[in-house]
Amino acid sequence: NNNNNTILNPFQPHIIMSDMAANFTGDQRTDALRTLGLVERALDVSTVLLGEGGTFLAKCFSCPEEQGLREAATAAGFRNVRTV
Repeated sequence: NNNNNTILNPFQPHIIMSDMAANFTGDQRTDALRTLGLVERALDVSTVLLGEGGTFLAKCFSCPEEQGLREAATAAGFRNVRTV
């Protein structure tokens, strides 16, 4: 991440890990999309809190929309965006 929020957050973490998941409905697509929405919010928070070179790690369930999350992470300045 390449933002400089040292003045706003002098104690910046080196890593933010999101293990959030929405309450399951039983519908795989709905559950994946709702959890993806939580990950997107966590990504937004991480761009404010993390310093240069910080790491954001999150889980989400596989769905076609996860490509948008990878693109958002790249656009936010994360250099290595991976799916494992």
